[in-house]
Amino acid sequence: EADEVTYCLHVIIRYELEKALLEEKIKVRDLPIEWNKKYKEYLGIVPKNHSEGVLQDMHWSEGLFGYFPTYALGTIYASMLLKQLKKERKNLQKEISKGELKPTLDWLREKIHRHGAIKLTDDLITEVCGKGLDSEDYLEYLRGKYSKIYA
Repeated sequence: EADEVTYCLHVIIRYELEKALLEEKIKVRDLPIEWNKKYKEYLGIVPKNHSEGVLQDMHWSEGLFGYFPTYALGTIYASMLLKQLKKERKNLQKEISKGELKPTLDWLREKIHRHGAIKLTDDLITEVCGKGLDSEDYLEYLRGKYSKIYA
């Protein structure tokens, strides 16, 4: 139940613990303690129980390892694409507020979808956005949105 601001920190915590497990720096039985330590360090909170902490995702219990960081990468790429879309479509907010999503879908089809798996992600992002993976657009998005909400 991470919010938009803390979501990537959740992913980072999961990645760091997963890596430590695979490198045998921690044992499975230590996960709840290590999870709580990282949550306290990174987010200033300690989950009330394992269901809200280390067991909140089904990934590890299903044996799914190694891909969780792609969630954070997707979030960062999405912010980069949104920034570029806003540059190219000056009326984007107005279109969306009217429910006119076809121009955005057309843009995505032209810039992203038509390439399928032909191009590497970073090459495609560089082509569309003028730069490779860069978290600054994501941080700019968060600052812009949440500065207005929380002054």
